Amino acid sequence: MKKLVAIVVLLMVVVGLTTASYAKSGKLLPNLLKKNVDVIRGSVVAVDATKNEIIVKDSKTGVDKTILAGSNLTSSLKVGEEVKVMVKIGTNTAESIKLIPKKTTKK
Repeated sequence: MKKLVAIVVLLMVVVGLTTASYAKSGKLLPNLLKKNVDVIRGSVVAVDATKNEIIVKDSKTGVDKTILAGSNLTSSLKVGEEVKVMVKIGTNTAESIKLIPKKTTKK
């Protein structure tokens, strides 16, 4: 019986230490430890393909934000579409732009 308790305690210690070191390395929760982007959700107000810019009305604040994006990101966008834009923190340069599909209600 004493050996069984010793083995269980030893396993708990090993699991605890490996989990702590794994979490500290950033592999367990990479998004929470490294936040180098800001997320803007809103609707597209304007698209300027010549300047590679889009203007998005932030759904949380209601403020229009001008975002620099590559031509490959702006070419498929249309005014009125709902988007989720990942922007580098401290800049207005888009890392990625994803369309948010409109919810349809079935009757």
